[in-house]
Amino acid sequence: MTAKIFNLLSLAGFLIATGSASAEEMTTPLQTVVGFYAALSSGDGKGSQEYLVPEKRGRGNFAPSAISEYYRSFAEPLTLLTATSISVDQVNVHYHYVGPHGPCDGLATVVVRRVGQRFLVDHIKALTGC
Repeated sequence: MTAKIFNLLSLAGFLIATGSASAEEMTTPLQTVVGFYAALSSGDGKGSQEYLVPEKRGRGNFAPSAISEYYRSFAEPLTLLTATSISVDQVNVHYHYVGPHGPCDGLATVVVRRVGQRFLVDHIKALTGC
């Protein structure tokens, strides 16, 4: 299976241009992950909830207020640099931010799950220390 790699600036522009940024319209795991990271990038805790599996919404680190407070505290906002679909339910992401503990050039695997007709973020496995 060939991994799909998208230039996020192009994909983000497509999502904005087509108005397809909501989780209800996300038909692929990659689109869901990009939408989720766009919400995190803007510190939109409430908006991020629509990309999460129902059992994670509003809980602990995934609570809207926790997400907003954490991501809005960054000196340099979260920027999603690449997203690569590595399997039917996993997307590798590369991101950058400057947070409370300094700069981070991070990698993670985002695991998604189909819920009804949508793919939603189930959990995130950090591959680096941030």
